[in-house]
Amino acid sequence: MKPFVTIVLIILLLCIFNIASPVIGFAASPNLISEYDFNGNLTDSLGNSILNAFGVANDGNDHNNATSGFASDGGSGGDRTYWYWTSTFDRGGGFWIDVDRTDIAEDYSIGVRFAYNSIDDGYYKIIDYKDKVSDDGFYFHDNKLMFYPGTNTEGITDYYGESIIDVIATRNSTTNEFVAYTVVNGSLVEEFIYDDSAKEAVPIIIASMVRLGFFYNDNYTSGEATDGGKVYSIKIWDGPLSPDEAGGAMDPSSTGVVTNPQTGESTRYLWIYILFGLFFTLGFIMFLKKKLYKRH
Repeated sequence: MKPFVTIVLIILLLCIFNIASPVIGFAASPNLISEYDFNGNLTDSLGNSILNAFGVANDGNDHNNATSGFASDGGSGGDRTYWYWTSTFDRGGGFWIDVDRTDIAEDYSIGVRFAYNSIDDGYYKIIDYKDKVSDDGFYFHDNKLMFYPGTNTEGITDYYGESIIDVIATRNSTTNEFVAYTVVNGSLVEEFIYDDSAKEAVPIIIASMVRLGFFYNDNYTSGEATDGGKVYSIKIWDGPLSPDEAGGAMDPSSTGVVTNPQTGESTRYLWIYILFGLFFTLGFIMFLKKKLYKRH
């Protein structure tokens, strides 16, 4: 009977491996740590960051929000509420977010669902990483996404004013790769991959918080900001999303629990199945042993 027990054990372990195989080698999914839905407030629903917007007056460096407020429209992907702003100065308006997680400075994903009032030829900054002291950053350039000052870092898609798009920017500290994705009408596009060995896309840390600036230009140059726009959602994760994860990451229905790209199931539930299988196998082995002892 002992060979029979061995055969049964092998069969059961193979069954468990078949369940586990989709998640073997699947890296831990990044956690959603900050989320803004702009539904009448400028508050992080997860409580891990603080948003500060420019005021109506000039901040002393030609930034302001001459008008701003909340509204709603048809939106995109179920997002209908937004915050809007206009600026009357060359360096634009918008806001900055201080994230209470310094460990994400080199490993992150930032998702923004937004629309600029206009995108023409030239530069229009989207994300500022160095608290306005550097011209480096994430831009629209001649209607395409790009990371400045990189070469060959321009996206492949043209974008224009009043078009709602999802932009997901990821950075991986292991590879030093900055990857820009966009989602328009449900279609994911990998716009470009930038070698960020020089760490231009690593945000500055101020008062033990990571600072990310949105929609305004730095103090190094002028005239490289939009004059207004609207933002429906901003999300921040504590690691780089994969293309499979980025596709629907900005939709309101996304809870931050990332699914396995091969099966579409949550990896959390797959591991429950695996543990159940292991317990079942051990129990069955004990049952067989008792049967064998009784026969002897």
